[in-house]
Amino acid sequence: MGLRPYRWTGIQVVAVWAATAMACTGPTTSESDGSLPAARSATATSPQASVSPIDSRVPVLVGDPIDVASLSGRILFSTEEDIYTANADGTGPIRVTRREGPEFDPAWAPDGSRIVYRDSRRGINHDDEIFVMNADGTGPTNLTKNPGNDWGPDWSPDGTTIVFNSDRDGLPMGGFLMNADGLHLRRIPTDAYVGYPAWSPDGTRIAFMGGASATEYDIWVVDVDGTNLVQV
Repeated sequence: MGLRPYRWTGIQVVAVWAATAMACTGPTTSESDGSLPAARSATATSPQASVSPIDSRVPVLVGDPIDVASLSGRILFSTEEDIYTANADGTGPIRVTRREGPEFDPAWAPDGSRIVYRDSRRGINHDDEIFVMNADGTGPTNLTKNPGNDWGPDWSPDGTTIVFNSDRDGLPMGGFLMNADGLHLRRIPTDAYVGYPAWSPDGTRIAFMGGASATEYDIWVVDVDGTNLVQV
């Protein structure tokens, strides 16, 4: 297929299965005490279609808006430097990473006890590693320990497996699986470039950003064993 190694440079896109996660973007600055600025209140309103200034197509709105006040639990998000948790309505943000250098791309373990994330403290795209830590930020542990660039981790619904993308061993950027403790590493056998993989709710498929070349940013779905590759 004429594949060649590449690296993501500036744009980060996440493939997320519908109705399984809430994606949040944090500000790039924080208060002097390490907390985020106070969250603005949010209420459910009827969705309104709007036209993007760079795309004349009108989005198709599906489903009812979510009443934020009805949500519970903690959400997880990151800036370009640190990882935070917060209440589901955005209040009570807590920074859980405080080491110097970028730590981001977090994902919850299904039971909420741990967080898997990208450690780029040596510089982005310079020996990026996959780390796990406790939900309060304690016990950060390197799972990958490879000079290649590993990032985009996501935890399987049953909590046993972590998927991520990597350019290790001089191969094109691909998808990898490993046990939650970092053991039993294996590559997902597909020729597609794989970036920012995300599990399906039933744990049988993986959605990702990529395609046949380094310049493609389409959304694809593949079975965990590498079969049934489909462009969405």
